[in-house]
Amino acid sequence: MTFSQIPGPLGQACRSNYMEARALFLKTAQSIACDIDHYQNEAVSGINGEALFCDVARLGPDSASRKILLSSGVHGVEAYCGSAMQILIMQNLIPRIDFEDLQIIFVHILNPYGCSHYTRNNENNIDLNRNFVDFSGVATAAPELSQFREETYPSDWSGSDLKQVLKHIGHYISAHGPEKFQTLMTQGQYVWPQDPYFGGLAESWSNQVWADICRKHCAPEVNLVHLDFHTGLGPRGACELIYTGSPTHFQRAKNTFVSGRLIAPGAEGSSTPSISGPLCCGLLSVNPDALCVALEFGTIPIEDMLGTLIEANWLHNNPNCCAEERLRIQHNTLKAFFIPEANWLDQVWDMSETYFMDALHSLNKNR
Repeated sequence: MTFSQIPGPLGQACRSNYMEARALFLKTAQSIACDIDHYQNEAVSGINGEALFCDVARLGPDSASRKILLSSGVHGVEAYCGSAMQILIMQNLIPRIDFEDLQIIFVHILNPYGCSHYTRNNENNIDLNRNFVDFSGVATAAPELSQFREETYPSDWSGSDLKQVLKHIGHYISAHGPEKFQTLMTQGQYVWPQDPYFGGLAESWSNQVWADICRKHCAPEVNLVHLDFHTGLGPRGACELIYTGSPTHFQRAKNTFVSGRLIAPGAEGSSTPSISGPLCCGLLSVNPDALCVALEFGTIPIEDMLGTLIEANWLHNNPNCCAEERLRIQHNTLKAFFIPEANWLDQVWDMSETYFMDALHSLNKNR
């Protein structure tokens, strides 16, 4: 089943491979007369040898003092949801908007390699939401993280036996619980390039693209709201509204997103742990007053998600495994981050529309 066959009108915005998702986004953006910029990652190609791009569509004057920035695909495979939401916003909400002194910016698939190859990370196993840090110092790991790695991961992922890797990690989770495993695994690390949640040793291509977008369109004087689409954490179909901007503006963000409960990563009740080097850091370095929010849509139980992430990490380090194993892992990864069912998609679109309109109404009040 392709995503476009999901029953109901929302399914028509969904695609299950990078080339089709990009083509539909560009067609939709052109149909509403967006200005479009293209950033090509010339260092790598897609799963079928295709060229890989991050596309940026803008509607409204570049000189606008009020802007909404919508980004998808920071975690590559999560783009299949984020891309659909961007397309649905173009199709259903843009026609109602007065663009006087307002601009909407769509950053489509910031990590095209991960989207095309059905993985969260980029071509260098970098988690882009851990890559926005200062790389001038020497990378070190906390003793707790070093011990965790020694207890859970293979010393060399390349050539490791996947069943043994999962068995070893399962023993750790049985002893310490999935919450501790998730916290230690996902916080971000800059020492072991083979391991999950590797933040990189330098700024990635996507980091540089994001910096260029922010410099061109997100000047400090702009009243800016940023919505970043994610999937994979939390109860199925639920949306966790995660504030990632400056703590100084948390109350202003709460006053903006009046339709939901805004929460900070790592706070009580959040399914998202506190992390280092998220995407918002790149934006805040240009516009410190921007309101940055991630929309995290739940899919599968956390225990299943952790196993999926480990398998995807193993595949990155063992790209020459048998075709059957590779396809199985890629298929399972896609299913973990996008549920091709109408009821799930309805919930995701309902919350995406709601929070987009919250942002728009807030900007309109502050004209």
